[in-house]
Amino acid sequence: MDEYQKTAISIASEVTKQLITLATGIVAIGATFAKDLFSADAPRDLLIWSAGLFMFSILFGLGTLMSFAGGLEKDTSPTRCSIYKPGIVFCQILQIVLFVFAMFVFLWYAGTGVNFRSKPALTVPKEGPPAKDKGSKGNTGTGNWILIKLQASEVSAKL
Repeated sequence: MDEYQKTAISIASEVTKQLITLATGIVAIGATFAKDLFSADAPRDLLIWSAGLFMFSILFGLGTLMSFAGGLEKDTSPTRCSIYKPGIVFCQILQIVLFVFAMFVFLWYAGTGVNFRSKPALTVPKEGPPAKDKGSKGNTGTGNWILIKLQASEVSAKL
């Protein structure tokens, strides 16, 4: 086997390993943070489909690596070892196609389910505390205004 064949097999196996690693990481992150990052309104079916596609991509990646190993060991003649063998090409193409589809489905899920809602901003009334009504008894809101004013001053002090 010449240097070009060794380099081709090395690069193809590295690409396969990287896709396996990325697929495994995305499935792990998606499963870990799905509850925290995404709203309950997001269609969970998309997450399940993307995880399934990633898993099949991982399986075909492992099939590619095993085909490399089997092809290298089986073919002892230097001219017969190639990354273009039908079994290797089949597994490589399926791994890449499944990975791309899984990414699209995962990004579709993430796009529909990201929770962009933030906490409402603290509002401070522009005018002073409301005037006490002479005929009313009890708290007329002055205490609430003071509390809001104190919270606003704490927020501005932190900035």
